[in-house]
Amino acid sequence: TAKGIRLTISREGDSHEAALESLGGIVKALPLLTDGAEPFIVAAGDVVHAFPMERLLQKAQAIGEGTLDGHIVAVPNPSYHARGDLTVYEDGSLEPGPGPHTYGCLMIVSPRIFEGLPAVASKLFPWLWQWHLTAEVWNGFWGNIGDPTEFAALCNNREACRWARF
Repeated sequence: TAKGIRLTISREGDSHEAALESLGGIVKALPLLTDGAEPFIVAAGDVVHAFPMERLLQKAQAIGEGTLDGHIVAVPNPSYHARGDLTVYEDGSLEPGPGPHTYGCLMIVSPRIFEGLPAVASKLFPWLWQWHLTAEVWNGFWGNIGDPTEFAALCNNREACRWARF
């Protein structure tokens, strides 16, 4: 715990083949993330962004009260994912499927939606679409560093260098 942030790492396995994907990884880590009642934030480890995380926390009350299951952050489609994952509307509603936005690998969500799921390799989408979600589009700095080429591009990005230390 530092600066009010507790970072917990849940090891999925010893190899890439043992990876649990997003949904399976969340289910496995769930006991480390929450007491079972409090909403928690999911942030992918291979995404660098300047999104103001307090905006996710503003959704915690509605999620805790059960009027909302989660809130996701989407970004304009990057070139490598031009088809997109969804369409986010100005009122915060969303429509799954090909669209102008991509899941930005950031969300706050209720632990109750994961109850009873096994910690096995499984993807977050399309499973997540069945829940009551809202979304917003982040047009600020966001970069995926999932491979060495993307990381090198990020290291040469002046906008990233203004605030990030890597």
